[in-house]
Amino acid sequence: MEKLNGVDVSGWQPGNVLDLIPFDFAIVKISQGSSASNSYANSQLNSARKKGLYGVYHFDNGNDNYKQEVDVFIAEATKKDIPGKGILFWDWEATAVNKGIGRLAKIREYLKSKLGYAAIYASGSPVKSNSSEFKKWDYVWVASYGSNPLLRQYNPNVTQNYWPDALIHQYGSRGRLGSYSGDIDLNVAFGSREGWQAIAKASKINGSGMPAPASGKKSNAELAAEVLAGKWGNGAERKARLTQAGYDYDAVQAIVNKT
Repeated sequence: MEKLNGVDVSGWQPGNVLDLIPFDFAIVKISQGSSASNSYANSQLNSARKKGLYGVYHFDNGNDNYKQEVDVFIAEATKKDIPGKGILFWDWEATAVNKGIGRLAKIREYLKSKLGYAAIYASGSPVKSNSSEFKKWDYVWVASYGSNPLLRQYNPNVTQNYWPDALIHQYGSRGRLGSYSGDIDLNVAFGSREGWQAIAKASKINGSGMPAPASGKKSNAELAAEVLAGKWGNGAERKARLTQAGYDYDAVQAIVNKT
């Protein structure tokens, strides 16, 4: 399986941080609660775009009005021309976890209705203890550090074993990369550049807030045959590519599973 090395950044890092370190992908915080956040987001995103693969995240404050939080996130991402080009992640931790899994399920449904897919960041313990809910999310970015040693390079040995369905594993918070002297979160994404781009393009909206263009259709049986022939990739990449093309991944995969 292909792997991509990446980092995530927020207002705790300077605007030029991504110019100072090597990465395949970078994920930038753009909003929190009911407002935009991270005054360095634009600078960080500009640096991320130069290297190709990027995403953004919203820090869930646990507000009772979860729809407002989702709307703020999508509005801020749209203003920054992210949908259709970068992946949007929902950051569920801290106070938000205490609001319960029922609220999170509603966020998943609302986020998916607005965006077309639902991607989440969460720590390993709540992911494993609420596995039935997390399996309903399209893409999971899970955090588990182990002993969290100081690392001066990406760890090539991280696998999907901790959470087999994970798109991304954040395995440390004490990375020291390139010429940046501060700590940086270290991540590995399981998949290819093309797979990452396919997930981004699966958005219902593009950066201007307009509906994404529709694609031509094939039958689910035709698609299943193509999947079995290896034409749609594997795992998260397959799901992203089929969704991007406007197809029902679950229906196609059900046929594949029966074959």
